[in-house]
Amino acid sequence: MRNLFAGILMALGLLICGTSGLCTLWFLTISVIGSGSAGNLFQFGMALGMAAVVGGIPFAIGLFMYFLGKSANRAG
Repeated sequence: MRNLFAGILMALGLLICGTSGLCTLWFLTISVIGSGSAGNLFQFGMALGMAAVVGGIPFAIGLFMYFLGKSANRAG
C-alpha cells in the first residue's frame, strides 16, 4: 500500500512540475518574442520575476511531492 501511495505521489508531483514548467517556459518565450527588441532587459526581467512567482511555486510543490514519494518508496 505504501508503494502505491508513493507512486501516486510521484506521478502527481511530476504532472504538476511538468505542466507548470512548460507553462512558465511558454510564458517566457512569448514575452521575449512580444517585446519587439532583444535589448529590452527590463521587460524580460519583469516577466522572469512574474514567472518565478506564479510558476515557481507550483513547480516547487511538484518537486517536493515527487521527492517525498521517492523517499517513501525507498523507505518501504
